[in-house]
Amino acid sequence: MRVNHLHPLAILSEMIRQLREFLVIGFSLLVFVSINWWQWLGLGLAWLLFSLISFWRKTYQLTETELIYRSGVIFRRVRHMPFNKIQNIHRNQWFFLRPFDLESLTVDSGGHSHHKNQIMLPSIPTWVAETLEIKRRDQGEMLTDAVNQAQAGEFNFEADQTNQSESRNRVDDTYRASIGSLFAYAVTMTAVFFQFFVFLSFYGHFDRDEVISRWLGHLIKSEAAGSGIFAAALLVVAGILVVVLFNVLRTVAMYYRFTVTHDQNHLTIERGLFEHKLIHVTIDRVQTVQIHQNLLRRLFGLATVKVRLISDANESDEVSKRSPTLIPIIGLTAACEYLAKWFPHFPGRIILGEKGRYYQSLTMARNGLVIAWLLFGWLLILFPTCWAIGTALILSLIVGGAGWYKGQVTNAKIIDDHVLAMRTARGYEKIVSYIAKDKIQSLSVHQSWWLSKHNRHAILRAIVRSETGTIVVQCRYLPIERIEEIFAWYQTPDK
Repeated sequence: MRVNHLHPLAILSEMIRQLREFLVIGFSLLVFVSINWWQWLGLGLAWLLFSLISFWRKTYQLTETELIYRSGVIFRRVRHMPFNKIQNIHRNQWFFLRPFDLESLTVDSGGHSHHKNQIMLPSIPTWVAETLEIKRRDQGEMLTDAVNQAQAGEFNFEADQTNQSESRNRVDDTYRASIGSLFAYAVTMTAVFFQFFVFLSFYGHFDRDEVISRWLGHLIKSEAAGSGIFAAALLVVAGILVVVLFNVLRTVAMYYRFTVTHDQNHLTIERGLFEHKLIHVTIDRVQTVQIHQNLLRRLFGLATVKVRLISDANESDEVSKRSPTLIPIIGLTAACEYLAKWFPHFPGRIILGEKGRYYQSLTMARNGLVIAWLLFGWLLILFPTCWAIGTALILSLIVGGAGWYKGQVTNAKIIDDHVLAMRTARGYEKIVSYIAKDKIQSLSVHQSWWLSKHNRHAILRAIVRSETGTIVVQCRYLPIERIEEIFAWYQTPDK
């Protein structure tokens, strides 16, 4: 296949990406020097010329064995990505690219630095991405045959997966998110509460003349007090509805037609209304599976499933660059059933385990309150008002409660001799991380002088690979007996 340039529409994305840098440099110059309009015009033309040259210098080429990408204006860079080294593929297609059969493509090889192991191709023909899919799945396929198959539209990734699954007589393990589940995901987000306060702050900003506030106050203080209270409650309900509607629309746009398809050693995640995203993940690159539950979702038995991947730091995708969402929201029992089908050694049942000890809860609540009052103390010295004291007390209850809750859920447990489950919390969100034994790079125990001398508790940390190197999954203040049991399990060779 000959060397190809990117589609001209890629110039727009390149200019938008560089516009932020140009504005930062421009505003920085304003601080030190005075720039006339014609100088601004010259800078703008220079920036436009650089963008055009940068676009023209970017080329890609598919060979029988690899993808070659060339870029750079001053310093020329050439990257070679063998097809058998490709681990994850991200395909994004904005709605305005669909009429042109164009999309953006990102591939990575699972290395440590995403700047070196990723190739990003904005605005390339869809058939190029499909050709790359064919070659990645079957390196023995001739490039000309793969190109002809992709250009003729004969390759359908989902249909190919379905045929392979049927040929192996496997049960359907494809997950599809319904509109109802997306609605449940939107209304049970923790951010809803913060967004409601943001709505109230906007209300206060736009009601500077206090027209609405005086009207509500008059209603509440009037003889028809019931009507006034009803009007105030109606305002609160309206605010909640605005926040919920915003989250529903945002969630539907982001996760529309969310589908996870399993095929041998790969998972394909597809989603998006205005920007269609297609992510191919190699199961071997999944380091941890995490089940998240905030208080509201835990009350209804719902959970969100995320995964940690090797080299998935895709900066163009805010959703997937840190912890890709595998299932937005699902019943906890159903989540375990799907995960058991997709990942080897994952328990196909709910593992509850015992609660953390009271020592853990008291210690974590104490630590949170100490840190909080180091900040609150200075604020109260600067602003010694009743409102400040009341706010500090309310926030102290929230911080102390979060610490107590974290202590209650924190625990670690060995499951079926193959998986380590580490349970902790972030705020009021419970997180259970399932780590296969062969994915753990190392285990470490941390203990202060006080803990080593006066009680038998310590901090357990598991090190696993991630997109930028390693990540640490930890459980704080576990009993020494439990940590010794986990260390003995980790040091025992697999049979």
